Amino acid sequence: MDFRKSALEKLAIKSQGIWNVIDDPATMVAISKELDFVIIDLEHGFRDFSRFTSGYLSLRHSTSTFVRPRSFRDPWLQSFLDVGITKFVVPQLESLANLEEFLENILYYPEGTRGVHPKAASFKLPDDSSRFEVVPIVETVDILSNLDAVLQYEEVTGIYFGSYDLSLRLGLPSPVCQQINEYMHQVIEAANTFQKDFFYMPLNDEQLEFSQSALFPNVVLGIDLEILANSIQIQLRKN
Repeated sequence: MDFRKSALEKLAIKSQGIWNVIDDPATMVAISKELDFVIIDLEHGFRDFSRFTSGYLSLRHSTSTFVRPRSFRDPWLQSFLDVGITKFVVPQLESLANLEEFLENILYYPEGTRGVHPKAASFKLPDDSSRFEVVPIVETVDILSNLDAVLQYEEVTGIYFGSYDLSLRLGLPSPVCQQINEYMHQVIEAANTFQKDFFYMPLNDEQLEFSQSALFPNVVLGIDLEILANSIQIQLRKN
């Protein structure tokens, strides 16, 4: 966290956010202040839909709020849509077909198969649907190999580089090795070609500096629980 903060100041990067796993609305709001975006993480965080909903509703008017579902086939997806969620960071995509399935499930007929719920707070007529912001995570070989096909969709407004899972899938020694950095450059170039956002959580200074080559860099500073724990430890050491 410290190297990201100092480097961000040096590089003057404007778009900063965090992963949110703390399922307490008051804490979520407090931590999100001064941030450009928050990604609520259901894949590794929340397990209770009512607490998740409370947290999302508490954030949605104060910052740009994305949701990472548990998978592209999350059984809560229709409920997410009914709550009014339109921004998704999509994990566990093994193929382009998985992404197409997710897009089909969030769009109304004839583009998709989303169910109409006229009593939902977010309801709009199918011909007046909200603009979605879908950010697939590059964490599998197939998605890495099909970046142009992934980024061609109108609903796909950005791409997230998943260093940890991708390095594991490729059999690389670490998420900060030279090979993973080269793949990061490849993803940035693809995002730039399509003029889409690039999201990532840099793990060292070199990776953070890569963002200078992205047209629309979105730097994830870390996980809120980790940031909070580190802040407490720093204060304890001062005392």
